[in-house]
Amino acid sequence: MAPSLKLVSERHVAQTHTLTAKATQAIWGLWAALAPEQWWDDTTTWAIAAQSANLASSALQTARRQARSYAVRALMAAGAPAKTLPPVEELYPRSDTLDVDTYWRPAMVYRWKTSQGQRDTAADRAHARLEALIRDDISTAQRRVETDTYRMTDEVIGWRRIIHPELSMGGTCGLCVAAANNIYSVQTLMPIHDRCNCLPAAVTAASDPGLTLNAEDLEALYARAGSTDADDLSTLRFDGNPEKESSEKEPATETGSAGGGNGNGGSSTNKGGDGGDEPPEAPNNQFDAEGEHPLGPEWTQRQKALNISTGGDWLEIGDIEGLEHYQSLEPNIPLSKKIKWIPTDKIGRKPTDDFGWLANGGIHIEMKRVRNAKYSAIHNAINSNVKDRNQKHPGLTSVKNNFMVSIGNHALTDQLRWQLEKYNERNPTNPIKRLWILWRNNLEEIVLK
Repeated sequence: MAPSLKLVSERHVAQTHTLTAKATQAIWGLWAALAPEQWWDDTTTWAIAAQSANLASSALQTARRQARSYAVRALMAAGAPAKTLPPVEELYPRSDTLDVDTYWRPAMVYRWKTSQGQRDTAADRAHARLEALIRDDISTAQRRVETDTYRMTDEVIGWRRIIHPELSMGGTCGLCVAAANNIYSVQTLMPIHDRCNCLPAAVTAASDPGLTLNAEDLEALYARAGSTDADDLSTLRFDGNPEKESSEKEPATETGSAGGGNGNGGSSTNKGGDGGDEPPEAPNNQFDAEGEHPLGPEWTQRQKALNISTGGDWLEIGDIEGLEHYQSLEPNIPLSKKIKWIPTDKIGRKPTDDFGWLANGGIHIEMKRVRNAKYSAIHNAINSNVKDRNQKHPGLTSVKNNFMVSIGNHALTDQLRWQLEKYNERNPTNPIKRLWILWRNNLEEIVLK
């Protein structure tokens, strides 16, 4: 690898580590100031989540600039500088999640661990969850910038993984070492696992300045692992000295989204189960009169106050808040006379709508709640559902076509209304049939073009 690229890549990884640490410290300072009882107060925690999201947004801007600088230098090292550069995307990297919802998760973890009798470790687990969220968001944002930059020159045929054993505790895992011997397409995303310090280096037909491993290194690695199987390789650590491997294993995450992990930005969260940091995700779990909502007693009370039968489902926060908003429009008419909850399809696992709107001919409606009155937030809330249905259940058009979105006390401005009217024009591959917006004391249908 060219010394210049080696220096640039090492500096980039070090800068990312520093940025992640500083962002975590700044945001955790907001949460650490809470008294134990304040962790259970929605007004307080959502306000801190909003502040956390703002701080995270600033960190992501810096991360994207650093990633652009690295990608440009990597292209120059490969002898294929980009003639033009795309604009740096500023959208929140978890395409189907609002940033404020993401940065409320420390409160979710704290409440869950406390409800499981683990109050002494609740704050530590919330801190660990926050650090993982920031790390994954930064990684995802950077990988997208790097991929977009590499795509701006036809000379790039792929990328090679550059490992950094000097920046990983215990060295680089064997899986990354093996991956570093391959060339991947520009569209292929990374990293392979959580806390990955590898970087992509551009490869052209004439130049491959990225890390190369000789046959002896790989043969020795495979011999020590016992096979070329990913599970065996991932147990090995490589610190640059073939004589000093260890068996310290880093937690692996699924590949798929940029930044690794799941499709929401690389989080490798344990969702429920024994020892999990977060409660099982609603609504795929049972709720009964004697049980508690996984997010705590407040949400148990708020769901019960709706006075509707959910077939044993826990309702998500957005469902509860959206239904409360809808109920407030006609407080004298019980919610149970307006809607009928559609229980989760636990057998066929087909996507379902939230409820049948009895007050509107019984049509099926998907309820959503967003935290601001921006088109991007509403689009993300809707499109993730429609896209998921189309990908996993092609041809199924009977669900997730009609949406009711609550924007709380925000105003439905003329500009937002105009943007929403053009929703289908903007999303020709994932159109919807009808859309209503709940805002303040109003329920307004958007006339889709």
